Amino acid sequence: MLHLAVNEVLGVRRWTAVLAYPALFVFVPLILYGLVRRTFVWGGRRYHWRGKFDVTVVE
Repeated sequence: MLHLAVNEVLGVRRWTAVLAYPALFVFVPLILYGLVRRTFVWGGRRYHWRGKFDVTVVE
């Protein structure tokens, strides 16, 4: 909880600082999931991501 101590020393008193620590545990799995997943929906259409610049519309 080092970030809470730093905020206290700097005089920042916000309750949102408490959310920073748990957000790190949520951030890593979500980023990994986004990088591993090959299909995604954007604007109501389903896309398949095969390579860096190779995306096809699945429907």
